Amino acid sequence: MNNRVVIFPGRFQPFHPGHKSCYDRLVDEYGRENVYIATSNKVKYPESPFSFEEKVEIITSIYPDISRGMIVRTKQPYRPVEVIDSLPDDTEWVLAIGAKDLKRLRGIDRLYILTEKERISGTEVRQRLEESKDFDKVFEEIYGRKIDNAQELMKIYA
Repeated sequence: MNNRVVIFPGRFQPFHPGHKSCYDRLVDEYGRENVYIATSNKVKYPESPFSFEEKVEIITSIYPDISRGMIVRTKQPYRPVEVIDSLPDDTEWVLAIGAKDLKRLRGIDRLYILTEKERISGTEVRQRLEESKDFDKVFEEIYGRKIDNAQELMKIYA
């Protein structure tokens, strides 16, 4: 076995501190160069307001330690054939998911079940952004710091 990678799939609407804590644990175990984030381009307001490109911009703006090249656009994040098919044949891969996503993955036996240290939901983040319109304040409350381009990142809610 030459290589082992982990694929962290999700809607990431938006990527929040709970996702980041899971990502960091995966990086600690597998190495940054072996952790892929798989997400789609599906946009359906209000539950999935961000396109793939917007999600990449949000993720890399808030967490610059996450490489754009490791965020992969997939048709179905929980069946990330775009990532799997790009790997060498001798690569071992595993999907890292939260317990709430188990129902989406019947029949897949390569699972790494994550528990979030930070209990926050994407729905809660979206609601707070929509209600407040003070994106700087909401970002500081949720992400623990100000983000230079928060207004631009959240233009969908302006």
